Amino acid sequence: MFRQGRIRSFERVSRVSHWFRGRFTPAGQLILAVIVASGVIGVDISRNLSYQIFSLSVSLIGLAVIFAAFNRCKFSCTRTLPPIATVGEPVHYHIDITNETSTLQSDLLVVDQLELQSPTEQELHQFRDPQSVQENRFDRIVGFPRWDRLAKIKTGAEVPSQRLTKMSANETVKLKLSLTPLRRGYIRFQGVNIGCPDISGIFRSVYRQTIKEALLVLPKRYPVPYIQLPGHRQHHQGGVSMSSSVGEAAEFHGLRDYRPGDPLRHIHWRSWARTGKPVVKKYEDEYFVRHALILDTYGQSANTPQFEEAVSVAASLVLNVADQESLLDLMFVDRRAYRFTTGRHTADVQYLLEILACVNPEYHQSFETLAQLVRHHSGQLSSAICVLLQWDESRKTLVNALRVLGINVVVIIFTETAHTKTEQDGFGSMDGQQHYIHWVQVGDIEQGLVRLAHVQGGFS
Repeated sequence: MFRQGRIRSFERVSRVSHWFRGRFTPAGQLILAVIVASGVIGVDISRNLSYQIFSLSVSLIGLAVIFAAFNRCKFSCTRTLPPIATVGEPVHYHIDITNETSTLQSDLLVVDQLELQSPTEQELHQFRDPQSVQENRFDRIVGFPRWDRLAKIKTGAEVPSQRLTKMSANETVKLKLSLTPLRRGYIRFQGVNIGCPDISGIFRSVYRQTIKEALLVLPKRYPVPYIQLPGHRQHHQGGVSMSSSVGEAAEFHGLRDYRPGDPLRHIHWRSWARTGKPVVKKYEDEYFVRHALILDTYGQSANTPQFEEAVSVAASLVLNVADQESLLDLMFVDRRAYRFTTGRHTADVQYLLEILACVNPEYHQSFETLAQLVRHHSGQLSSAICVLLQWDESRKTLVNALRVLGINVVVIIFTETAHTKTEQDGFGSMDGQQHYIHWVQVGDIEQGLVRLAHVQGGFS
């Protein structure tokens, strides 16, 4: 109960803080500080005259609020966002603002409002914040600074703002703003707030225009050495179009008589109507190479470095492995099992990156759900890259099953602490061969990925 009340208190404090920063100019904030200081000092009015400063400051604030109520400002805004962004890389975009009044507007504060996301108590408890070690004891106990940093991460970025010196009557200004995405996924924009100060320059009236848009933020990518994945071509009934889609495509190679056991969806109804006997479509068979990128989404909470780094490495591997001569299947579980395919003129690689931008950790199902998906499609696979968050019996069983089927496997395991060579051998022991298992430590990702340069020689 106390913790729930603490979160609500944090939300109220955050809203009040944003309101004061948006409403009061620097001069107004200085007057507020004078009010607080003079109010504390002038409690005993018989001993000093600071209460007069308090009264004067309160009067100035009151008059500024009244003047701002009669401040009539009107604008029209249009936001232009880039198509995509990347975590940690600054994004620049523009807002076109038109002054629709017949008067000069000066000292404007333009705030592009984002959809604020408040963390829950559970998310705050699971959040691992490296900056917490620099806080004093009081802040660590109360937890507001940590909550505020997590709220910014969940929102996606700090709220961008810009000052505009002046705007003439009916003038249009292209204002450049920037933000740095703090997480992958969608950053949602709510609208544009323009603060117009009163004649005293103390308090702002705010003009709001709702402009709801979303910016897709892709995962961070790392340089990955080129991985030449060997593998035998596998048989795919119906060719590329059928093997890379849900169900089977309508294109066919020819017609033949119906045989017991043929699927009803293969029946060519027009030929049956013309000949009076069942006829089915004959598909062209094709052999080609198909890789799988298996992403482990189990056992980690959102915003943890281990899970986020795994997604980033998966995105890096998508760009490295995908080509037009083979197919690449991305397999993972997010509430249900998914398989998305790119390569050989099917979906674009950008499509897989957009999917990875929105993948979430899985809490409710077991790893067996992902294992069943992989085993179901294993007959079409030539090789597989497994991006795993831990190394236990269920994951060993899946990897060993793929190797028994003759599928070339590369295993990348993420760990938060460094393991010695002896420990790695103990964790990875299945058949005495460890050359296809690669341990990558969070915080040293690039160095860990360099070792993949020799992965071609590590297949069975």
